Amino acid sequence: MTLTALAIVVLSIWAVGAATKKTGLAAVIMALALVVSSIIPRFLTSTGPAGHVGIAPAVPAVATYGILVVGGAALLVLGSGLPRRSAVWLPFIVWMAVGTAFAWDVDAAAWSGVGHLLLAPAAWLIGFRTGMRVTAGARRVLLFTVSLIVVAEAFVVLAQTAGIAINPMSSVQAVLMEGRFNGTLDHPNILGRLVVLLVVLVLALAPAMDLRGRRRIAVVLVAALGLLLLTGGRAAVFGFLAILVTWLALLPGTRQRVAWKVVATWGVIAATGVAVVALSGRLADDGEGDARRHLAVVAGDVIRQEPVWGVGPNHYVSAGGAVDALTGSGVPVHNVGLLAAAELGWVGAAALALPLAAAAVRALPRLRSRGPAGDASRALVAFLPALALLGGTGWSLLAGVLLPMVFVVVGFLDGAMSTSAGDGDIAHASDDHAVTATTAAARATA
Repeated sequence: MTLTALAIVVLSIWAVGAATKKTGLAAVIMALALVVSSIIPRFLTSTGPAGHVGIAPAVPAVATYGILVVGGAALLVLGSGLPRRSAVWLPFIVWMAVGTAFAWDVDAAAWSGVGHLLLAPAAWLIGFRTGMRVTAGARRVLLFTVSLIVVAEAFVVLAQTAGIAINPMSSVQAVLMEGRFNGTLDHPNILGRLVVLLVVLVLALAPAMDLRGRRRIAVVLVAALGLLLLTGGRAAVFGFLAILVTWLALLPGTRQRVAWKVVATWGVIAATGVAVVALSGRLADDGEGDARRHLAVVAGDVIRQEPVWGVGPNHYVSAGGAVDALTGSGVPVHNVGLLAAAELGWVGAAALALPLAAAAVRALPRLRSRGPAGDASRALVAFLPALALLGGTGWSLLAGVLLPMVFVVVGFLDGAMSTSAGDGDIAHASDDHAVTATTAAARATA
């Protein structure tokens, strides 16, 4: 079943890429990675003991999305070399190498965690290469891809609401998540965070699309809100709304856009009202608050014990569980920053966040620019409040399929902010398709 679905996805994206002139290899790879990560994120080898809870399986395992990310990044490096901005990953890669060699207790779980974390720079590279050469064809392919994912998830979620057992959660989880739906992913919160990432990508593409494309994007955004409401994830819903509000506020003001912004703002206000009503039960039931605070205290204790190197990748639950029963039962700290600091040390956590921080700094002076650089800058800055909300209320952005998806989107935005090939390439300035003169001129003036 998984292999059949994978073959269908590959053929679908290949057909779109072949039919669209000057799409580019990087855009097709990114589209494939997005679809496989969203619709069929499956492990193809054993993941070890079922009781393990962490950012990665208990033993190194091969996943569908891992194959796409690693293989795609390797193809791009062989064809185009490394971009200069990939140096931003050097501190993290060095830290992981030194920690693995000298600091951490490296068992099967740790190797699994190391391999998982190194998907982040590979995913960033795919996104960066795509963003650097985001032609009209690439935009169409990416918008088609996001639309395909949203439609597929909506179909599965609607089937789940009707009681059809498609990708059912475990019996225990189904009881805990009553009234919430997970689509093709393992947990409703994972689906919610994935949808938020797709929304950020859509907003980076929106200003450069024609009227037909913008209408399709509007439909995608409405469908995304519907999906988020059905996941029942409060942080994801309000993160989505925060992204839209921030993005609208940052859009450059022309007479036409001011009128459009007024209409869109009223749409966001209406969506907020719908969200508050739909999530009223979840908003009133905040019984998890005390547990989250307790878990944060436990994480602080773990960090103080190992502040420099941390307890090692994929080892937090076993380390924290030694001093806390709730953590030991399989509940990590619900905060991405604390979890990263506990496992990698403060320096390792900062090194992992450095590519995002560097991109955010680059985005600030480009916020009023027009063209791909300005579009990407506004989407990235709009993403930051939502990222703080999602990262501060859960740990899944560091785990499983979401970690590479975060960085493929961040890499895309970072690449789109690059104004010339000289900002990017170490080896070859050309990709599988040349950048058109129009695109190059637009970037040079952005």
